[in-house]
Order: sequence, then C-alpha cells, then structure tokens
Amino acid sequence: MNKSKQMPNTVHSILSRSYSVYLFSVIAGIIIEHTLELYFSFPFYNEIGLFVMTLGTLLVYWAQSTSSRSKKNALRNKTGHRNFALGPYKYTRNPTHVGLMLMTLGFGILIGSFFVIILTLFAFITSKLVFLPAEEKLLEDKYGEDYTMYKKKVHPWL
Repeated sequence: MNKSKQMPNTVHSILSRSYSVYLFSVIAGIIIEHTLELYFSFPFYNEIGLFVMTLGTLLVYWAQSTSSRSKKNALRNKTGHRNFALGPYKYTRNPTHVGLMLMTLGFGILIGSFFVIILTLFAFITSKLVFLPAEEKLLEDKYGEDYTMYKKKVHPWL
C-alpha cells in the first residue's frame, strides 16, 4: 500500500511553509512587474528600501541568535521551564516573521515594485491567519503553561 508522505507538523515545517509564501510573493511580484513594466520611483526610494531591508535582516538575526541562546539555556536549566520573553521576543511573539516581512517589503521598495509590496502584504496576512496559529498551537502543546503565560504577556506583532 502506497501512503503519501505528509510533511511533519513541527514548528520548523510550519515556518518553512510560511517563509515560502514570502519567497513566492517576491518571485510573482517581480514577474508581474516585469511583464507590466509598472515600476515606481520617488526621491530616496532606494535608500528607504535598503534601510527597511537592513532593519528586517537585523531583526531576523537578533531573533535567531536569541532563540538559539534560549534553547541552550533551557537545556542547561534542570527545572524544565523556558523563558520566551528574551531579546526581540519581549516585544513580539513573531520577530522573525516581522523581520522577514520588513526584508521583503524593503526589497519591493528598493526595486520600485508595486506588486512585490502588495504581495508581501498578502504573504504577511496569510502567515498571520494560516501559519502562525498552527505554530502557536504546537508551542502551547509542547511548552504548556510557560508558553500560555508568555502569550498573555506579549503581543503577536509589534
């Protein structure tokens, strides 16, 4: 009997699907923009786009390094409790998503693409409505009360 393999429901598998939506939004936006040739231009749009991309990149780096340190500390911690409210996670439960949104939005501004910007906003909404609830359910199941208390204290976005 041939059973189709499903992607495991882990936080990383959900995140990879969410991040793929951003990638496809950029690719589709570039294709549409190139086909219709509707690029925009205004003073300092390159600088603004580069600034927003850099801000997003730094936020993703900060979130990933904080998450890595948090996991290592949890392994050393014999109580089994995990502190989620560290680094950018003190301000938003999803700093990597916010950073990725800023990176793709900044890229759209940098290249002057209406469609990359519009599709980035679509990816942001899709992530918020589809992928993040699934991710948070897995985290609640895995960490229980620690994550539930964290959710009550920290907003999902900025």
